[in-house]
Amino acid sequence: MGQLEITLREVAQARKELEGTQAEIAEMRARLDATRDGMMIRALGNNAKLQKALVGLAEGRARAQTVVAFRLTSDKRPAPGASIRMTKLVDICGDMADVKAWAITSAPHVLQVHAPTLRKQILAGGVPETLAVIKEEPRGALAKDLSSWLTETREAAEQEEANREAAKQEGMREDDAEAEAEKGP
Repeated sequence: MGQLEITLREVAQARKELEGTQAEIAEMRARLDATRDGMMIRALGNNAKLQKALVGLAEGRARAQTVVAFRLTSDKRPAPGASIRMTKLVDICGDMADVKAWAITSAPHVLQVHAPTLRKQILAGGVPETLAVIKEEPRGALAKDLSSWLTETREAAEQEEANREAAKQEGMREDDAEAEAEKGP
């Protein structure tokens, strides 16, 4: 058995163990949910989600009110626990085409290539081969169901593969013998 086969068996075994663990967790959750404690846990979890949303809303209102208080008083600490952090925002005043034209000539280092769009363009054939080429690279893919690696049928498949390999080797020997016979003395 080669390294790939060994690894496939390990993957199949790991998946089987994971499925078993997940099934156990689901069973335990179902049993717990049927109890009074389980119902309480679920209710508390739902309550915590609601409280988290309410906290987010209250924090948003408090931030907005902090900004209003700052604008009225210029005080960067309008209340204990509330402060102002000044941040810089960029507002493009001109047309983006003009900004891009300026950047190309004056600051090309600020321009970035959007990789997913460039990849699509390359695959569509719109980029010169001097800049980019398309090459194929193999990537491994695994079947969703590898359970055959856990059963005796896998051993039968391995035996069949070994028989095929032996027949192939035997065929090569016959081909070699025929080739030698054709060459003659």
